Amino acid sequence: MFKLFKLSNRKTKVLSVLALIFVALQGVFEGFQTTMLARVIQIITASQTAEEAGPHFWLATGMLLINATASLIFGALGSWIGTKASLLSAETVRHNMFYKTATLSFGDIDQVTTSSIITRITNDVQKFQIALQLALALFIRAPIMFFYGIITSFVRFWMFGLMFLGIMALIVIGFVVVAKTVIPAFERVQYEIDNSNVVVRENVLGMRVIKSFCLEEKQAERFDIYNKKLRKQNTKAWVGFAIVFPLINSIMNVAGASIFMIAGATALNKSWRTISQVGQIYEIFNLLMVTLASVIISGMVIINCVRAQPSAKRVQKLLDLEPSIKNSPNAKKLDKKNLDIEFKNVNFKYFENANKYVLQDINLKIKQGEMVGIVGPTGSGKTSLINLISRLYDIPKNTKGSLKIGGIPIKEIDLNSLQDNVGVVIQERILFSGTIKYNLLYGDQKATDADLMAAAKIACADHIINSKKGKLNGVVEQRGRNFSGGQQQRLCITRTLVKKPNILILDDSTSALDMLTEAKLQANIRKEMKGMTTIIVAQRISSVKDCDHIVVMDKGRIVGYGDHNSLRKSNALYRSIVVSQMGKEGLTR
Repeated sequence: MFKLFKLSNRKTKVLSVLALIFVALQGVFEGFQTTMLARVIQIITASQTAEEAGPHFWLATGMLLINATASLIFGALGSWIGTKASLLSAETVRHNMFYKTATLSFGDIDQVTTSSIITRITNDVQKFQIALQLALALFIRAPIMFFYGIITSFVRFWMFGLMFLGIMALIVIGFVVVAKTVIPAFERVQYEIDNSNVVVRENVLGMRVIKSFCLEEKQAERFDIYNKKLRKQNTKAWVGFAIVFPLINSIMNVAGASIFMIAGATALNKSWRTISQVGQIYEIFNLLMVTLASVIISGMVIINCVRAQPSAKRVQKLLDLEPSIKNSPNAKKLDKKNLDIEFKNVNFKYFENANKYVLQDINLKIKQGEMVGIVGPTGSGKTSLINLISRLYDIPKNTKGSLKIGGIPIKEIDLNSLQDNVGVVIQERILFSGTIKYNLLYGDQKATDADLMAAAKIACADHIINSKKGKLNGVVEQRGRNFSGGQQQRLCITRTLVKKPNILILDDSTSALDMLTEAKLQANIRKEMKGMTTIIVAQRISSVKDCDHIVVMDKGRIVGYGDHNSLRKSNALYRSIVVSQMGKEGLTR
């Protein structure tokens, strides 16, 4: 946890120190309060008349009120500043986690999992924030109260001091034993939260499918399985703590009785003066309460720190994760005059321990300015191939194959230069809540309204924008649900065209367009963006038949290469796809 707190900025650290100082002062005044109360009782019991008690009584009670007010002020300030510091620290941690996530490759995210990342940024950071808040507000106060109680009890009577130490030792040992038992249990709790979040996320995003198949009860039953696992694991984690506080309460009762037994025994032996006996017994009893309260407060902090420790580890593990894809020490920038793409004997798999390669023996050259189509059955490796070009994934280190752009091995290309030159429209139609303009500016933050509309015209999306109230300032709802599938695709293509990439990759991103619109889109790209390399991954033959070259893939291999006319005559797989989509007449026209 301290390692996470070290990420905080200077302001947060200064506030934390101030909080500790104020809380420490609160603890000092609370300790004095016990002694002052005993003093007031001694004055009352020792005085025979009101006149005799008057000056001393009013002075003692006045000091008592001043002390209580000071304790309140310092306690309130400490709690307020400590809360602010913990929230600022949590904000910094969340920022760093989000930024770290943005630097990770797709492969890194696949290994951590999206749901786990969301849980870590929200639930895990919240646990860290609560533990830090309690630590700043209470932890330093507890030792001050503890040592004040122990030292004063020894001063009053050594037997009370030994009794207090024995009681505290028992309680501390209990806390340590429980903490060692429950830390692994809380780690498993966070794992179960991850699993539950996966189910929740899937069901919320897929609610239309669930309702269309009337699977509400079935999915609720599925969620209940994970929910019960979470409940059982939480029960195991908290059952240890559940017995701690009843145990402390019993110890307090026994200790209270012991005080009176010791006081009675010493009184009978005339160890105390009778006139001060009531005040001293009251003081010792209050010291016991103060000392026990300090242990209980420490216990609360320890419980939350123990609970937060697995979360802090998970957060730190994400922050320590080194992106698997990053710039090489001597990264080179691409020369826009030479952006030929060349695969040579490339083999690829998503995980190093995977048994099977997704791509095998890929040899392919795409010259700058060409329009190349990639077709093949589902799972043939089309998307995996183009993911390597944009370096969303890397070719495994233990393979001999290479991928070059402009003659430079892709791992030696500066990432910013690669991202500036390559624009990808992925399969999933992702629009962010906000405005149309806000979404399109993802392509280029400096683009003018004219630039946005020019790109929209090429993508056949200009009439979509003009039909919306506010036009470019038209509202985009979450995940773009106020647009049809085809409209979403055209806006996504527009966003990438705003970037003016030299290599454009359309990964099955025209599937929701009708064939006339798709043909117009491709014609616009050829006309308006001359010299740009365009790679079209598609299921439909109509999407690629006008490309300069077509790559046919099957089972992770390239099994055909040529134009539409040559492939429909020579390649059996391509012919079967043509016949399935266009009928036998497609082979002759």
